[in-house]
Amino acid sequence: MNPRSNEDSRPVDLRQFDSAFGRPEKQQQQPAARTSYEDVPDGFYDTRVEDATLSRTHTTGNPMMVWRLRILGPTCQGRCVTKMRVITQKTVAYLKQDLERLGLQLTRLSEVQGRMSEMIDREVRIQKKTNPARKWADVNFVRDRKGPASEPVDSEAAWEAGMDDDTPF
Repeated sequence: MNPRSNEDSRPVDLRQFDSAFGRPEKQQQQPAARTSYEDVPDGFYDTRVEDATLSRTHTTGNPMMVWRLRILGPTCQGRCVTKMRVITQKTVAYLKQDLERLGLQLTRLSEVQGRMSEMIDREVRIQKKTNPARKWADVNFVRDRKGPASEPVDSEAAWEAGMDDDTPF
């Protein structure tokens, strides 16, 4: 008997992989200077939604929305950030804001499952901020970038955009 053979005689069903297999391969982004295992530093990033899924948390079983976001650059270009929003009665308003920032206007939250694909390839600006006490990072969608006025005053781009609050005139 070959030690590498599978003793389970059930047929292997690969249909679950058909859609991924049939999709054209995406062009690989140039790797960032850092390794993919290093955290993306805190800051503001322009990203594109690469994937959006509904799942459940491991500990409580609450539903959650998970977005995989690809950074467009110039810093950390090609790297991914994951944003998660656990869905509870207290967080539904925040989820609604997240969906609206991605251009998804819903009348009922239950509609989101049928419209998940509309979020894919949407560009959105994020802020990644790590809380050292909690030891994890919060990723938040911020307003659409429409020019210097949409940048928060305390952002790194504020100085370049001429929005320094200390300017006397």
